[in-house]
Amino acid sequence: FDSDYEAAHRFGVTAVTAPPFTAMAAEHVAEAATVAEDAELVVVCPAPYGRGNLANLSLADQLLAKGKRVIVVDRGDEEWDFAGGEAGRCLGLLLENGAETGEVGGVPARLEMG
Repeated sequence: FDSDYEAAHRFGVTAVTAPPFTAMAAEHVAEAATVAEDAELVVVCPAPYGRGNLANLSLADQLLAKGKRVIVVDRGDEEWDFAGGEAGRCLGLLLENGAETGEVGGVPARLEMG
């Protein structure tokens, strides 16, 4: 499993798993949507994004449009957009549409604040 899964497990958060560095199958996207609909908030982790996992950013934007609280964790200076700029565009759209931003260390406290 990857670091996002490990973080979710550490905080007792339900996570949908898919093989890393492969395109998300339709059933993974549907399961992620179901889990996220029931969540109090959605955290967009500072993971690398390529064509295979852009669906996560799109899902976060759809949930934000429905009024779901979305926190985008700061990426720092690391290279993370491996989708030819599409991930950056999606992230920019999330922020324009009202997603919150946060630091990695501050997310647990914000989870507790609600």
